Amino acid sequence: MYLWGTGVDGMYKIKDIGIIQIPHDNFEHFKSIYEKFHYLSVRGPFTKSLLVNSGLNKDIHEIGDPALLYATEVFEDQLADLDEDNKNILINWGTSFNNVFGNDEVKVEQELVATIQKLLSMGYSITVYPIWTEDVESVQSLVQKVNDARCQAITTVYEAKLLMALIAKSYMSINLKLHANILSASANRPFISLAYRGKCFDFAKSVNCEEYAIATDEVSSQKLIELVKRVENNYNEIVETIKQAKNKYYPQLLKSIDEISKILDNQTAKKVQVSDEENLIPTNISQVKDSNIIIRSTELTETILEGLTYIRTLLNQGKFEQSIYMFEDVCEAFYVIEKSVMEILQTLNDEDAKSRLESIKSVLRRTISAYEENNIIYLEEVLLHELSTTFESFYEKLKNISKVYVN
Repeated sequence: MYLWGTGVDGMYKIKDIGIIQIPHDNFEHFKSIYEKFHYLSVRGPFTKSLLVNSGLNKDIHEIGDPALLYATEVFEDQLADLDEDNKNILINWGTSFNNVFGNDEVKVEQELVATIQKLLSMGYSITVYPIWTEDVESVQSLVQKVNDARCQAITTVYEAKLLMALIAKSYMSINLKLHANILSASANRPFISLAYRGKCFDFAKSVNCEEYAIATDEVSSQKLIELVKRVENNYNEIVETIKQAKNKYYPQLLKSIDEISKILDNQTAKKVQVSDEENLIPTNISQVKDSNIIIRSTELTETILEGLTYIRTLLNQGKFEQSIYMFEDVCEAFYVIEKSVMEILQTLNDEDAKSRLESIKSVLRRTISAYEENNIIYLEEVLLHELSTTFESFYEKLKNISKVYVN
């Protein structure tokens, strides 16, 4: 087993880096798992501190968040340099179902509205964008409340390359979601993190920009404007700080891949019995690709079903907030599945499969509403049962589709 570039999350802040530990209730369970890893690499200093403070007897390599190097790997030197006259600020907004510091996204939105209005008066233009499909409605709400033509909304979740190009054309960004901050740094653009959970501090600390991360329960228009002015006055220094972090992590990232490869190469080779079934594997390259997508989507759907079972357990134990983390994972995993298989379903003209996808989306939307309303009874008795049923139906459909690729 290998740990590669992953990170811890929770309700911790900058001041907690010296004391953060594996939760006491789960300590022995987690430690027994971590001790089995052949290689451990983590994305940030908080994650490393958690493992070190917990007495883990393994080497722990801090390699930075792998997405920090996205622009370097994909675009090399092709991203546009900053235009000196650029006055556009990107703002990423969305929802975490109120599972944020302060548990009050409405208040944060109100402070953002006041901040945007002030930024507009300072000569900036504003573009608000989502990074997750469930954030679109929040983006629209924020822009409507600003009610100014100089503040525009993007209501499409852009794929990474297009989003990176958009970020590169901006002056800076103000972001709720973690990866909006990471992509901003990846494009060498200063960011202000509306740190809604600990992972935002983990990343900001990793690129030495922790002073530009502010917890959502401390957000105010005045503080945000002060941070924007600080960015204005220290722009080149901030960009250089981010570049230095990338230069530090890039070789570490490559080294981690090399180390894992060496460990794998040194494992005792196992003979694989070739069965007649291997002759059934499709030989057409396109078919192989589609087959792999269906197989991975089937596996991920099975994982979602396990996750839903765990969510029910958490709710039964009264652990509502913990269940939100898992539900977010379910939503994100479903988005990956939908995006991966849709083209294949179109090719196969499989209306039944597409209908089952729509059923899942419908129940997910109602589940999100129930979470926002803290309607635990409805979640336990109705929605989670419906989600399991719809995902089980789609899971069986995927297994049947996989047979199409066996000639």
